[in-house]
Parts: sequence; C-alpha cells; structure tokens
Amino acid sequence: MADQTTQLYRMRLRSSGCLRWSYLPQDMRREILNTIVDQRNPRWSALASVSKEWHSVIGTQNMAKLTLGYSCLEDFDQAVLSEYKCTLCPLTLELNATSASNSKHWFKNFRLNDGHDTPHGHDSVIPVGVMHNGWHDPKHGWVNGVQAKPPPFQAMQRVFGLLTLKLSPKGLPNVNAVTRLMIRRQFRHCLVPSQLALILSKSDRLADIIYEPWSQEYTDTGPWGFWEAREFSACNPDNEWVIGMPLPKTLKRLIFIRDFNQYLSENLKQDSDYIPHISYPWRLPLDDTPSNSKNLVETSFRLDELSVSFLINADDFFAACQKERTWRHLQSLALTSHLLQFGMSQEKAINYLLTAAAKHVLRMPRLTTLVLWHGSRGKACAFIYTKVEHYAHVTWRGTWDIEISQQALKAWEDVAKHHSLELRVRHEHIQETIKSHGDAIVHLNLTCQVIEPTSLWQIRMEHLECVPGALA
Repeated sequence: MADQTTQLYRMRLRSSGCLRWSYLPQDMRREILNTIVDQRNPRWSALASVSKEWHSVIGTQNMAKLTLGYSCLEDFDQAVLSEYKCTLCPLTLELNATSASNSKHWFKNFRLNDGHDTPHGHDSVIPVGVMHNGWHDPKHGWVNGVQAKPPPFQAMQRVFGLLTLKLSPKGLPNVNAVTRLMIRRQFRHCLVPSQLALILSKSDRLADIIYEPWSQEYTDTGPWGFWEAREFSACNPDNEWVIGMPLPKTLKRLIFIRDFNQYLSENLKQDSDYIPHISYPWRLPLDDTPSNSKNLVETSFRLDELSVSFLINADDFFAACQKERTWRHLQSLALTSHLLQFGMSQEKAINYLLTAAAKHVLRMPRLTTLVLWHGSRGKACAFIYTKVEHYAHVTWRGTWDIEISQQALKAWEDVAKHHSLELRVRHEHIQETIKSHGDAIVHLNLTCQVIEPTSLWQIRMEHLECVPGALA
C-alpha cells in the first residue's frame, strides 16, 4: 500500500506541468533570450511579439542593424517618419559591396558577407573539419578542395577592382547622426580616394573609424592611378590625410589594418597581366610613408585610441613625433613594425625601437596600452606594455625570443617610475602553428583591438589547409 502511495505521488509530480516563465530569475530569463538572439534560428525575430520583455531583447537586437540593398534605396526615404535629430546615441554606417557569384569561381574560400555581429566571429577556435573537398573546379584553380592555381590578375578585379560611388559634393548632404564608419575587409574593392574623402568630409559627428582596406597591389587603378585625389586634398588642406582620406577633427578612435593574402601576393608578379604600381609624376602616392606617418602622428594628439597595422612602421611613426608635444588624450596605441618580421638578426634595431618608444610613452600620461607587433605565416611576435593599478608590465610574446637590452629596460623602468609603479618583465613563447596574420593576432593575445572580430575570424577561415603553404 505504501509503495502504491509513493508511486501515485511521483506520478503527480511528473504531471504537475512546466515551470512558469515568470518563476525563473530575471538574469536567467535574460540569458535565455540572449541565447535565442545568438542562435538566430529561422523566424527568431517573430518571437519579439511574445511580450514586452521579449521585445526588449529580441526586438532591439533585430533592429540594431539595417541592411539596405540597391532595390531598397529608392523607397527608403518613405520609411523615415521624421528627421533624426539625436546627438547622443551612436550610429554606425557600414559600407559593403559583394556579389554572390564571386564565391562560385576563383574565390570559393573568400568570406564575402558576414555580419559584424556574427556570433562565430568572436570565437578564438577555428573548428576542425570545415574543409570543402567538394570544391573541385580545375577551370578556376580548385582541385579536391585545394587552391592549386591562383586567380589571374584580371579575375581579381571582380573582387578587388576600383569602385566609384558616383557622389557629388553638392548632392551629398552633411550628416550629424553617424558616429562610426566601418569598412571591413570583406568590402575588398578599392574605393576611389576622393569619394571616401567626400563621405568623411560630410560626416559632422564622426568619432570612430574602422577601416580594413586591402593591399593596393591587387587593384588595377589604370595608368592614371589616383591623380584626382590630389586636387581634392588641395581643396581641403585643414585635414590630415592618410592614404587619400581626410581624418575628421571629431575623430577619437581609429583602427586601420591593411589586409593581404600571402598566397595571392607571392603569385601576383608571375601573372603577365599584372600591372605594378609605377611612380608617375601625376600619380598621388597613397602609400607615401613619411606623409602618412606625419599625418597619423598629428591626428594621434586628439585621439583616445589608435591602431595602425601594415601601413606604416612604428619606427617611422616615432621618428615623425615632435619632442616638445604631449599626448593628453591617448590611452591605447598599437603599431606594426617590419623589424619584427626578421627575427634576431635585427635585435639591435629592435632594441633601439623599444628604447625610442619608451621615451615617447613618457609624454603619454593617460596611456595604459602600447603594442608593437608583426605577424605573417610561420611567425609572430609582439612587445606589449600595459599599465595597471600597482604595476607596469612589459611582455615579449612570440614564436621567437629576444634579449631586451639594458638600455631598453632602463627606458621602460623610467616609464614605470614616472607613474610610481614597479616594472615587471615577462617573456612568453608561442607554441601554436601560425598559418596567417590572423593566427598571429589571436595567439599574440594583444591587449587592444587591431581588427574587427568577425574580420579576424574570416582571415583564419580563409587561410586553412585549402590554401597551399598554409601549414608551412
């Protein structure tokens, strides 16, 4: 009888119904809703209509990004009910250009249209077994999932070719709503400099730029190059110009990385149709290192955060600095240096760079992070300075080590003493295989942002085993 009573009691417990949503703790409910947003299963956005609570999370995330195609632009003005006048909220404008057919031919491994908020873009681990053995298209250089032949230079123009937006100064109004401009690596096309300059000149409240252009060697700019940008820059002498674009006076944060693909670069000059960049008298040298270094230094005095990778070298940046000026706002600085790609053969020059960097950091009272780094297939290294409450740390992390000279260490001890801190020095060796500069960024564990997370994930995905030499 007792056994029957116990069994009946258990049955009642099992059939008592599901736990009510309202009984769950608020933090748990919020975590469940955020998981729904992250997974983005089919019709996930419709769940915003369940309740006000669900709408506050799901609805907000669903409308956080508005993607406009060409067919939307004509009627878009009808969707705006009133003029946007808010001067407090941030608003990001992202430019992207892609064609679905690009991934069907030569560029099967290219990531072309990933959202900047894609969940896997924040993953540090690239999943094993994502190779596409079905990519068998010998006509376009793919054999059993491996890129056996690089794309011709002319075929590269479909992805990296020059892009003109056909904007006119009179037809483009001034905009005060946009606070951040983002042009990620998946844009790939080379923007005509004067067109980009026009967009920046019309953005009155722009405080943040994330720009990830590709090496100009992949683009056929024609024999005239970017001569038209010279005239535009002459009309706007008050701005600092970097690779043909004016940096607004309102700017507070700049993250710039010039992307590249070693496999494409190594095979480019073997192409008979390749048109190298020739220095003509009428050509605007967008990659002019002294000019870019000088203008970036000038801009850095009003920035809170600056990261520039693979455009200028750290030694050129510090050489362009004026000794008597102080960076009153700069909190984070990241630069690449070509010296760091040569290993111990450049140890003397590297120590000179570290010493010079320390002397300039003394005039950056708010700086908490300095990163000098370089990375490519097979090698990576970084010198990292961080300032915390009680200590200042300098860390050398890489696939190879260096003996930091006494002069360089003394210079960094002076930095620590300037802030009444103790200096701690660490050397850390990287054991992981470096297949690309994306892997280098991840395993160097840099203390500041040098690229958008989704862009970093794309680089690592594109440099997997399907690319010859990826494991070298």
